[in-house]
Amino acid sequence: MDDRSRDPGLAAVFSFFVTGAGQVYAGRVWLGFLWWLAEMALIGVGVYLYHDRYDWHLSRAATGFIGLWAGLVLLSKLLAVQHAELSCARGNLKRERAKLREALRAGRGMAGTGREARPWVMMPEAAPVAASDEREGGSGRTVTGRTEAGAGTQAGSGTQAGVRG
Repeated sequence: MDDRSRDPGLAAVFSFFVTGAGQVYAGRVWLGFLWWLAEMALIGVGVYLYHDRYDWHLSRAATGFIGLWAGLVLLSKLLAVQHAELSCARGNLKRERAKLREALRAGRGMAGTGREARPWVMMPEAAPVAASDEREGGSGRTVTGRTEAGAGTQAGSGTQAGVRG
């Protein structure tokens, strides 16, 4: 897998000029070929139908057909551009996650990614957690991780939650 990050905007530009080229740039070669093939089929079917139905004569009905056909081609082009941009961004995210996984497995934190190493932090069960009681339909009291006198929590219950008024 190539570790280089790719520019989603450049993928969109490539796909605008040649449908499928942005997907190829993003690393999705078969998908790029399928986009190109779909657009070529749409163009080919449109040209065939225009020739078969209107025999290359420009009439009012023919201009309506050409307008509809051109709109479908433009819509497919815009969808291909959007898909190329998203494919490139998704590929960049996957490469970044793969780098992170490899760095964490190797035990060197985030070396090589340009970020500081941050150890995984485990939250203890009795850590202070601020949550509003209003979400559960209560009176709006704040629940904290500290046990206050007379709160009525049981020792050894796993979490200790006291109520402050």
